[in-house]
Amino acid sequence: MARRSESMEFETSEGACEITVTQLDGNRGGTLGIRLAQLVGPSIVNLVGAMEGNDMKKVVEAAQTLIGKVTPEEFERIKGEVLRGAQAKFNGEFVDVNANFIGEAFAGHPGSLYKLIGFALKVNFQSFFSDLGMNAERIQGAVRNAMALKTSPGSKQPASSGQSGD
Repeated sequence: MARRSESMEFETSEGACEITVTQLDGNRGGTLGIRLAQLVGPSIVNLVGAMEGNDMKKVVEAAQTLIGKVTPEEFERIKGEVLRGAQAKFNGEFVDVNANFIGEAFAGHPGSLYKLIGFALKVNFQSFFSDLGMNAERIQGAVRNAMALKTSPGSKQPASSGQSGD
């Protein structure tokens, strides 16, 4: 069985660069998913909800929120794991997306690096909720409920999403 790969262009210190990310195997992906859920639970819901809408701006914003809750050390571990096996077509050559490449290519472009990590998370976790039988409508309802709880201090009941069966 072949794991799925997806490519996207990212802005780097040398201009546009196409990077291909391959899904982690089920063991690594499962372990990373648990670690991310423990670290940033609701942020994952927001990220996946944004990915379901296929709005890269919202995906980047959700990924930045997620990354904002992670220590620099944990960020390095997650970055290394989620970009494992990624390849960049850079200056006409294919190179591994490793710490050296990231250090040079994303100098002055941290937003583009966060976008890459968000993209790699999408490649690995976009089917997470559908695998559990949840659709985009239910995910958006969960996001709305989480936001309502966040904005109404002292509320013990989740706000209605306006959908039956949630």
